[in-house]
Amino acid sequence: METVNLEGVQDLVERRKLQDATVCSFLGGNFTQATPKNGPASRCIDQAACLNINYVNRCTARNASGVSYTYCQVCLLWDNSRNCRKRAGSETLSHVCAADMSFPVIPGDGLAPATGQTFKRNDWQGGLSAAFCQWVRWADGEASVPVRFTVKDGNNPCLESGTEPLSYTLNGLAATCQGPRTFGFSKDREAKPKPRAKPKPEAEPKPHPKPKPGAQSKDRKAEPEPLSKPKPEAQPKSRAGPQPQDWEAQPKP
Repeated sequence: METVNLEGVQDLVERRKLQDATVCSFLGGNFTQATPKNGPASRCIDQAACLNINYVNRCTARNASGVSYTYCQVCLLWDNSRNCRKRAGSETLSHVCAADMSFPVIPGDGLAPATGQTFKRNDWQGGLSAAFCQWVRWADGEASVPVRFTVKDGNNPCLESGTEPLSYTLNGLAATCQGPRTFGFSKDREAKPKPRAKPKPEAEPKPHPKPKPGAQSKDRKAEPEPLSKPKPEAQPKSRAGPQPQDWEAQPKP
């Protein structure tokens, strides 16, 4: 199939500048030949047909914590110079990042690596002018150092979970593509207990109001009324003599 090259004049000028780098330079320009299917650049083979590596020729010598380093920028880009199914002039890849949240990234010239910042770029356009660069550093005696990027396009992972990384060659550099890594707390991790709320102070009992005359307090038991004296049993009527009255009278001594 015919390869469509949509690189502009500015891309070619920038490429020549990068190839003239005195400290960082191309190793050969070899690529693993990949022929992906139509669709988004979601799989490793899709991205391998699109990605390219370049360098910025502004390297500096810095001393950090008593160690001498050479700092350079390594850039990742994608274009239509090979079999990429995306069109650099009219389409974009979802996003690109420097490493991920757990790998250390050098945030600037002369700085130490740190985690937590990936400099994510959404809607990543193609071409050298849109290259995504990050800082790397070499100490004296180091022949090579790893540099990591995250590339995402489409809805599917580049590799299924548990699949071994795939090896490719990008512009003479040995590269590997591995599946995405996720970050966050595991579901089976115990949740930290919430702090107990402080107990509220008990309210002091209010004094009982004095009962009004003739009224009884609600929380006091009513005292039983005194029993009235039983009436004396009526004496049986006698056939003779006076009859007793129907009310009780105290006898006089």
